[in-house]
Amino acid sequence: MVLIFLWAGFHWGDSASWTVGVPMALIGGALTLFLPSSAPFRLSPVAGLRFAKFVIVGILRGAIDVSRRSLSPQSLQPGCLSWRTHLPQGRPRRLFAVAITLLPGTLTAQIEDDMLTVHALDLSDATRAELKALESRIAEFYRLDHTEMVP
Repeated sequence: MVLIFLWAGFHWGDSASWTVGVPMALIGGALTLFLPSSAPFRLSPVAGLRFAKFVIVGILRGAIDVSRRSLSPQSLQPGCLSWRTHLPQGRPRRLFAVAITLLPGTLTAQIEDDMLTVHALDLSDATRAELKALESRIAEFYRLDHTEMVP
């Protein structure tokens, strides 16, 4: 139903798109039943609001940073780095992998167990510090003990 409401929000006036949109939204919703389930987590609403702010700021920071770097290619130090996450499998780890793309010039290239390969435009210690901070934010959001998380 959520997918149908989203589709309706974007394509309300285009009745022809409903012939494709509604069946695809229903199929997408049905396919989620086949996804492996994970244990329920207690979420922190306050940390959720802080994370939402982080997402908005991250999108803006990322756009500005990548634009700046594209005008100054000599500032690029691209490559891949390995990151061992201490987040549990399931939703926290998946959110971390997706949220990495909010950090300026980064994206998750591969996930294998607790190891993530992150492609970054800057392989400096600043990128690692941002990954550590992001992991802590997600742990806080899921009310996980992140004081022991030292990658």
